Amino acid sequence: MAGQRKSIGRRWLTAYALLAVLLIACAFAHSAIARQLNDWKVLPQPERLTELYFTHPTALPTTYAAGQTQTVAFTAHNLEHRITTYTYSIAANDETGNASQTLAHGTFTLAEDQTKNVTANVTLPALGNREQITVSLTNVSTSIDYWLNVGTEAKT
Repeated sequence: MAGQRKSIGRRWLTAYALLAVLLIACAFAHSAIARQLNDWKVLPQPERLTELYFTHPTALPTTYAAGQTQTVAFTAHNLEHRITTYTYSIAANDETGNASQTLAHGTFTLAEDQTKNVTANVTLPALGNREQITVSLTNVSTSIDYWLNVGTEAKT
């Protein structure tokens, strides 16, 4: 009887060991399968984006005088699900799209879900009666803009 109990105990121990090995193998297989499905782009991927907006949109200037300095303030919010280094450019364009001039540029790095306010003082060129001021994040292909009309008293 004691020998029979030992035999049953060993069987249970063997069964538990096999079960543990099976669970570990399944965990590794699941990880490998999930990794392969991700590589094939079969599983849903998080949407990567960056929010870009003017920090004070109601205070944007509406007129300009050539040679005048104005402040351009914008905000970027990183929702790329990774640390991202942004390259920005601020440019003035005439209304026909034929003339353009870079007014400021730079870079900054944001962690996931981090926000950065950027302020740049720019000197406006004489490109015509109307100018479009464009802020671009060139490495994520997003931009915002506003228009200015020629005037003698420009709002900053």
